[in-house]
Amino acid sequence: MDEPAIAVFTGKSVERLLQEGGSGSWVLNPKNARRHRYVVCVRNQHGTHAGGGEAHGSAFLVGVISGFDHLGSEKGLERWRIQFDRYALIDKPDVWNNRRNPVRYTTLAELGIDPTELDFQPAPAPAGASADREPEPARGVRKLTIPEAKEGLAAMLGVSPEAIEITIKG
Repeated sequence: MDEPAIAVFTGKSVERLLQEGGSGSWVLNPKNARRHRYVVCVRNQHGTHAGGGEAHGSAFLVGVISGFDHLGSEKGLERWRIQFDRYALIDKPDVWNNRRNPVRYTTLAELGIDPTELDFQPAPAPAGASADREPEPARGVRKLTIPEAKEGLAAMLGVSPEAIEITIKG
């Protein structure tokens, strides 16, 4: 299966990405972004945050997207951090090919990356992470209470919430 991915052209080092809890600050469409499972960081050696020894234009990190953190607005554009809870270091040269936009919706196959060959590791908790604050969920999924789930299902099915029964097995 071809895995949807967001490729980002970044100058930040692996250490900084892990410290910040993901890759940002990007202008992206959160609705489209939530459909993607992976973020692929591609080295920009000419950017403001140039760090890391990878060759310019090479993919160096693949993260499993865990959420999106809204960072606010800059010049009227909403900015987001793409968070990941697992990551794998890679060395895939010539992935960027001089594209102008630093965010690209793509697939791992299109980038020549096979996820079965990656050694994913758990990402450390970002520096200054707050247990009180939940990130925007990945892939359109968020935590719900039972009443919220019943209300949503009732609205979708055109019945009253009282007509919905939820059974949890586990």
